[in-house]
Amino acid sequence: MPKRLLQLDDLRTIDSPERIAFIFHKLGYVAEAQPLNIEDLQLVPRNVEAITETYLIANQENAVLQVLLFQLEPNEWVSPSTASTQMKAIACQLGRRATEFLLLAAKNYNQMMLVNPRKTFEEKMNVKASIRKLLIDRTNSTAPMPATD
Repeated sequence: MPKRLLQLDDLRTIDSPERIAFIFHKLGYVAEAQPLNIEDLQLVPRNVEAITETYLIANQENAVLQVLLFQLEPNEWVSPSTASTQMKAIACQLGRRATEFLLLAAKNYNQMMLVNPRKTFEEKMNVKASIRKLLIDRTNSTAPMPATD
């Protein structure tokens, strides 16, 4: 059984999609950095324009859970707030699908954001996506960003 403990150096060496996949592999996922054609995700044009590259990092149990990495355009990450707004838009769109997602966004791998769209149901059984985000800044410790709806 592979060793599933992360070491501090594992986080210090994140500098590519392959290193992100390595982290998920150490966590027990079947992981590799597989480039995706952004068109395959069928996002609205505004969301597509915000993304430079997309990778499928993990595809667990026949798409029950997919981990996607988005490298955002530099102007989409002028601050954590702008990146958060863009990732919320992407997460809301993907969060309505049957698959569960864990999304990652990267600025330069010194700043990354984990985004977890969670499905809930309204009184009339309509799907509603709530979003949980965590900003990771390898140069500065940060507190989790609040969950948003």
